[in-house]
Amino acid sequence: LIYTLNLEYFLKGIRVVYLNGQTTVFIDDLKYFDHEVIESTPEKSPWPVSENLIDSFSDKFEMYNEDFGTVAYVVIHKDTIIAEKYYKGYSSNSSTNSFSMAKTLVSASMAKALELGYIKSLNDKVIDYIPNLRGEFANQVRIIDLATMTSGLKWNEGTSDPFSPVAKQYFINDVEELMLNQPFIEKPGEKYHYSSGNTQLLSLLIEKASGIKFDKFFETLEDDDDVQNIYSNAKLSNWYMLIIGIDPGISGSICFFDNGKILDVIEMPTMNDGKKNKKQVNGSQ
Repeated sequence: LIYTLNLEYFLKGIRVVYLNGQTTVFIDDLKYFDHEVIESTPEKSPWPVSENLIDSFSDKFEMYNEDFGTVAYVVIHKDTIIAEKYYKGYSSNSSTNSFSMAKTLVSASMAKALELGYIKSLNDKVIDYIPNLRGEFANQVRIIDLATMTSGLKWNEGTSDPFSPVAKQYFINDVEELMLNQPFIEKPGEKYHYSSGNTQLLSLLIEKASGIKFDKFFETLEDDDDVQNIYSNAKLSNWYMLIIGIDPGISGSICFFDNGKILDVIEMPTMNDGKKNKKQVNGSQ
């Protein structure tokens, strides 16, 4: 019955999620998925650490972290780490799932693709880059609508629902087919609807616009004949990106895995007009 209904992915979901005592994907699930390593460069530029680093907190705050299952807690103020603590055997070298933090990184890569001319305008129609979109409003959706999650995409974000598209994209063989089967059912640009599907389509658009797999686009970009690593100055260690789907030409962008200082990379492109250590890393716009 499972094979008749095309639910083979469900078997892997049971093995990866339920047999590990979880009800949805979890912070240590990297070892169960194919992934790409985004290499750290030899040059490091870590956050400065305060001489008065705080590493102990009130009992009430510690109970709060215990209730939420916190494994890494880092506070950065004015470019300096002022508080840092790890729990449950985790450390600054541990790699855990960042989940939706990846959305910021995909949007930053979109801005870089625009800056480099792979994308002409954020008002470009998505269908000009991904021709096989479905739904009544498919030909009206703009790139900016994906980035702002106002595309009108039909999408169920229920990560605990094994039949939802957001759960399926972890386990099915062809994530691009899954994404192209999701119709645009509402007029874009009018209604906000939080959706991982928008981010997935945005990463697919960047791949098709640039002709570069998303992980490689994120890692190195060619700009005026100089190969740049757009986040090399921020990375303290290797990153890992889940690869979903069997097509070697298509990369998923569900999640990045890093240590607790991934906040460095997420915050850096939006600070100081996109500069770090006086170097332009992302466009100021």
